[in-house]
Amino acid sequence: MQLLTLTQVPTVTEQQFFQRLLKTDDVLLLTGRALPMIYRAKPLPCLALVRRVELDKFGGQPHPDWTAIDDARWVELSAHCAKTIVW
Repeated sequence: MQLLTLTQVPTVTEQQFFQRLLKTDDVLLLTGRALPMIYRAKPLPCLALVRRVELDKFGGQPHPDWTAIDDARWVELSAHCAKTIVW
């Protein structure tokens, strides 16, 4: 399992690269300037997450594709993923 943390909205080219890179058992996590992506369907065929603390600060109702997680789950994912990529 891979964890891709997006810190900004990816370009079309970057998104195409991520579509080839990530599989259904991988995880996409949004943070920072990538948070506006929570208002639309997930762009990749993997688990789509956002940290609850960031969602609460950002506000609004995320698209149903996105799942809010607590910080303990975020740390667990970071520790157990074979690869962690921050983009």
